[in-house]
Amino acid sequence: MPVTRSGDRSGGPPSRQNDARHAGFRPERDRWGLAGGADGTHRGRLLLEAMSFPLPIRLVSLASLLCLGAAAALAGAPVAGAPPVPGSAGLPQAEEPTVRVVFETAGGLIEVALYPDRAPISVAQFLRYVDGGHYAGASFYRATRTEAGAAFDIVQGGLRRLPMLTGDEGDAEAEPPFPPIAHETTDDTGIRNERGVLAYARRDPGTANSEFFFNLGDSRVLNTGEGGPDRDGFGYATFGRVVRGLEVLDAIRMLPTDAPTEVEVVQGQILNDPVPILRIRRAE
Repeated sequence: MPVTRSGDRSGGPPSRQNDARHAGFRPERDRWGLAGGADGTHRGRLLLEAMSFPLPIRLVSLASLLCLGAAAALAGAPVAGAPPVPGSAGLPQAEEPTVRVVFETAGGLIEVALYPDRAPISVAQFLRYVDGGHYAGASFYRATRTEAGAAFDIVQGGLRRLPMLTGDEGDAEAEPPFPPIAHETTDDTGIRNERGVLAYARRDPGTANSEFFFNLGDSRVLNTGEGGPDRDGFGYATFGRVVRGLEVLDAIRMLPTDAPTEVEVVQGQILNDPVPILRIRRAE
């Protein structure tokens, strides 16, 4: 399951932090052409920049750019109302309040709707990190594939990648600036761990903090009360859903995951080249 710390045997997502050691990447906003939207000038700049990336991330970036022109034409304005929530058929979704955030990554933009009424604790914690700029320099560093034998399909990111590699909490790039939060179950939120859903990685219930993951398949084993005897039964706290940019995450999930790690439960799941998260911001 998604995990956040070394030694976690729940079989889920991990972490990392702001670090200038991402070879070949500069997190300045202008370098990525993000300051002025998705017009042709910025797409051209992004294309030129993408050619300087390491090959695996270059492929992610170029694939995302191919979708950018169509996205600009079809999705120039925010979608009216909240997106459908997995597992919530029949609820008045159009009136449900959401908070939109945008992940600016080396592979492209990902827009996510957060659900503060359904998951108030989880959303408040995530926005503390977003509003404080704490995810600048984070990364996506873990990917799992059911076709390779994993129990679920996810891409995990955050601030604490190094402990996933070494198994040593002392190797963390930085300690999280905020304490962990109380666990909100999928029964509480009514949002299942399904494709496109954002959830918190954790070790034990009540330890979720800075690390998160995106479900890229229907991850029933990560829901409350599911998963069998090798799971704790509490599930993983869900609090948002992708509304644009799912193809960026799909491309990241298919990157090579052969990076060596001392943590047995995530062997074969750590990206060779973590994908930098330049920042996460509220949508304009």
